[in-house]
Amino acid sequence: MLGKLMKYEWKNTWKVGVLVLCCLLLVTLFGGISLQAPVWRSLSTSASRYQVSLWDLMSIPMLLIYVLMLAGLYYAVFIYLAVHFYRTMYTDEGYLTHTLPAGKHQILISKIVNSGIWMIFVNLGICLSTLAMVVFITCALKPEDITWSMMWNNMSLVWDEIDELYRDIFGISLSGYIVQLIITVLAGPFYSMITIFGAISIGQLFAKRRVLMAVVGYIGIRVVNALLGSIVRNLIRLGMLRGDSGDEGIQYYMRSTMYSGFIVAVLMAALLYFASYYVTSRKLNLE
Repeated sequence: MLGKLMKYEWKNTWKVGVLVLCCLLLVTLFGGISLQAPVWRSLSTSASRYQVSLWDLMSIPMLLIYVLMLAGLYYAVFIYLAVHFYRTMYTDEGYLTHTLPAGKHQILISKIVNSGIWMIFVNLGICLSTLAMVVFITCALKPEDITWSMMWNNMSLVWDEIDELYRDIFGISLSGYIVQLIITVLAGPFYSMITIFGAISIGQLFAKRRVLMAVVGYIGIRVVNALLGSIVRNLIRLGMLRGDSGDEGIQYYMRSTMYSGFIVAVLMAALLYFASYYVTSRKLNLE
């Protein structure tokens, strides 16, 4: 049944998801066009004078619009998935959802997994868009006598130096850090979806203004999460003051912060998931 629920969720959300990905492609092309202004190419030349054109003047506002559109598309998908969850769980459409021959856990998991996958797609699209912009700006600023192979060799040398620096200071290789970053990027969307779904579910415990209370609940959850993270970091710093404060202390702080942050996130996700399960199974009151 879980597989059927996943297909149903995918069928209901894929059009908006694909539309956003297409918009990301258009936004990337828009940003790339802004970097084709002659002023960017002039920065890599030794010309003492340059006549600024209208295209040059528009390139900076176009880049700003590009950044704002990236952020807007991300939050548009996030809000859409939150509204989709609310509409299909706690409004009249919820009657159809809750009469399906499936358990509450299956319904919640299907929505969390589907929404998390779409957020991963959007995050991946934003990362690829940013990478494309780096390529565009590199092409614009790269001197003509510098080849791509030369740049690649220099990047390899810089990578080795940064990798050695990471090992000396943080006790972890740059590759290891990137792997951890990838894991965070992959797990983060699911945590975000559990958080917003939990806040929406908590809002259903109130008799009136449930949407407003869901927003307040979401803000409160983020504040509590930030406070817990701050408390954990301060406790780790206090432990460092009593122990080694050299390179080993820094490595201890980095590892402890990472692991403790992961534990806090898992505990918060578990609490919010079971809050959603409790509301849907014990306190369900459709509008």
